[in-house]
Amino acid sequence: MTSLDDQERALMTNDIAALVEQILQTEARCGNVRLVTIDGPAGSGKTTLAQELSRHLVGSHVIAMDGLYNGWVDALKPELWERIAETILRPLEQGRAVEYEAFNWETNAFDSPVEIARAEVVILEGVGSSHPSIAQVSSLNVWISASDALLLDRVLNRDGAQIREEMLAWQLAERGYFAEFDIENNADVHLIGE
Repeated sequence: MTSLDDQERALMTNDIAALVEQILQTEARCGNVRLVTIDGPAGSGKTTLAQELSRHLVGSHVIAMDGLYNGWVDALKPELWERIAETILRPLEQGRAVEYEAFNWETNAFDSPVEIARAEVVILEGVGSSHPSIAQVSSLNVWISASDALLLDRVLNRDGAQIREEMLAWQLAERGYFAEFDIENNADVHLIGE
């Protein structure tokens, strides 16, 4: 007899397999790279989905938006997408490795060097990853969401209750970004991370 957990696991495996197949059938639009973006509210499962996809896409790399934000307050400003264009998109388009300084949340500075080797698939995950300036060169834009009741709880369970006030402000900022750029409606794939 199959338990509910086994059924859920099988469904997720089937979903991942279908998404991997969809990614592999897309056209490379960022140089020779299939760039996949995973956007959606904090706590919806973007990181988990990106890691699971990367496990099934041999030689792929994941870039987390958490390392690209300039702290809490200035995270979703035009400077973010300009930095991504310069340090990530341009090297990918030119067939080069990606090198950048990631934001260190403990020192509140860009001081953590990151190097991403050339790959056929790069997954950019996090709020802001499907901004129109990125979506225009991505092969697939994924939107993942979850119920509002789960989102804040998941983040606080993961990162600690001490960031509650920052997260409440972040939720307002991300909602503004989603609405301004119609991120959910412009996604190619819609998933529920529950």
